[in-house]
Amino acid sequence: ITAPCTVVANFTLNQYTVTTTAVNGTITSPINPTVNHGGTTTVTGSANANYYFTGVSGCEGVAQTNTNQAITTFSYTTGAITGNCTVTATFAIKTYAVTANASGTGMGTVASNVGGINYTYPANNTGTSSPIAHGSNVVLTANGNGSTVAWMFCPGGTIEGNGEITATCTISSLTQNRTASVIF
Repeated sequence: ITAPCTVVANFTLNQYTVTTTAVNGTITSPINPTVNHGGTTTVTGSANANYYFTGVSGCEGVAQTNTNQAITTFSYTTGAITGNCTVTATFAIKTYAVTANASGTGMGTVASNVGGINYTYPANNTGTSSPIAHGSNVVLTANGNGSTVAWMFCPGGTIEGNGEITATCTISSLTQNRTASVIF
């Protein structure tokens, strides 16, 4: 150096991409944002129709989980971003329970095609399904053992075979909890 001079150094914060993904839902904002080193971002999203929010995690934020089917949206803040990372939100299809009650002076069985209802009446007089996915078609079949059967209540469904040894209650496109009743 032979004369006075100035040296200038410029520094720029590193920037990282936060990849946002949603399974059975939508990220509403921001979608794949760029964040300065040490910064945070808040990601929001919502469920597709007939789904609900089940969880979100990633990018050093505090993971969220949910089992309440009424919650369909989320807001999630990442931790301090120090590299490219991913925030993943998950959603599940809503589920419902179907209950089949039996009564009367006869005897027989009640079973479902989905959800696991399967019992003998009069030893048991009710059966409730395991969770059944939204939109499922549920067929409840009552078989009389020396008795005739009649579905007295088949909410949101159709009945076939009343007064015979076998009768069905068919609930098409399940959209809520349902309780049906049969008499032996």
